[in-house]
Amino acid sequence: MKAIGNFFSAAKSFVTGVSRDAKNSQINNRADDAAENAAAAADKVTLATAETAGNLAVLKKQVSKYEGEVKEWTQKMELAKGAGNMDLARTAAKEVVQAQGRLESVKGQYDQMKARVDQYKDKAEDAQDKAEDASFKADQIKSRNKMADAEKGVHDALHGANGNGVDSSLDDLDKLVTQKEGRNEALSEMSGDSADAQFKKLQEEAAINALLNGGASAEPAPADAEVDMKIAG
Repeated sequence: MKAIGNFFSAAKSFVTGVSRDAKNSQINNRADDAAENAAAAADKVTLATAETAGNLAVLKKQVSKYEGEVKEWTQKMELAKGAGNMDLARTAAKEVVQAQGRLESVKGQYDQMKARVDQYKDKAEDAQDKAEDASFKADQIKSRNKMADAEKGVHDALHGANGNGVDSSLDDLDKLVTQKEGRNEALSEMSGDSADAQFKKLQEEAAINALLNGGASAEPAPADAEVDMKIAG
């Protein structure tokens, strides 16, 4: 029966351990998933920001191009005016106006895009910070989860040590042995007293017989002689 009880106890401990391990694995996996999702989101924001920044670089080149055209046609217009060629100056002025229009359009797009890119950069930095924080928290959760299991093991062990009746069983055994020792000691004392009493009685009888038979000294005979006399009588 004890073997069967131990078997079921071991089986219960095994099942409990498997269940606890599965739960721990689930907690750790969820923590890792949260950290990975945060990192993936941060990467997407960073990538989108980089692509937007790439478009911004293209617009910046266009701004520089049209600024150059405006400057170039303005110089040509001034040169034609200085030469007195008003038709050529008018043609150059027309190019200046067209270049300025393109420049204002592209520059407006550039300014708007730059403002958005700056916002995206801030958001990308925030996303990266959140990803790092999520990774840190995930590690802390797994560490705390491991520590909680270790503490639970300590509490379980302490509970088992306090509740398994070891102390009370040992106390009972100690009392039992003490009782046996006391009984043996009492028996030993009783046995010793009985022997002493018998020897004393033999000595007294030997002394009495000696006096009656010849008036000899009342000194007690040796113990062995007295015993032999008693047995012979």
